Amino acid sequence: MALIIDLDTKNLGDLDLLDKLKVKYNFFLSVVPPVYYLGDIVSSSRVRNAVSDGDIGKTREMLTRDYMLSGKVMKGKQLGRTIGFPTVNLNYDKTFVLPKGGVYLTQVEYEDKLYRGITNIGYNPTVEDNKLSIETYILDFNMCIYEKSIKVYFIEWIRDEKKFNSLEELKDQLVKDKNYANNYNIIKI
Repeated sequence: MALIIDLDTKNLGDLDLLDKLKVKYNFFLSVVPPVYYLGDIVSSSRVRNAVSDGDIGKTREMLTRDYMLSGKVMKGKQLGRTIGFPTVNLNYDKTFVLPKGGVYLTQVEYEDKLYRGITNIGYNPTVEDNKLSIETYILDFNMCIYEKSIKVYFIEWIRDEKKFNSLEELKDQLVKDKNYANNYNIIKI
């Protein structure tokens, strides 16, 4: 059971106050020591900055798990399927911090199963979309999952988003990205 105490003032509570309130409201107080990474305390600001910088390895170490975004799959332009790389477009919670724009090796969880993925965060400059999207090509996957919930776990940054001169050039790069994803040894923490 959660106990919510309105102190009427923000950030004025401290350990001494909580110690006094535990007697008054009869709750158990457990103080967790700070977590350190590279000699500094891990804070939400530090984690958000690492995510925003696209430093997925640093983010993973501070969180002790993979950074993840979740949401429902929505219909996109369906352009990827025309070049052999159909993608799922994530309708995500806009309050979440996004990794910097680029292409990432990811794992996609759907119905309690994990699949390798290549996720692009960006504006799809080759097709001049101009709308921020998170779209993932899921390797070895051919189900229609519109309006279904998925989780996208970020494993490693692969490359910056780039404008290609043609869809054929984009397809050639996606083949390289797919080969990279297939050969990467994913260790789940």
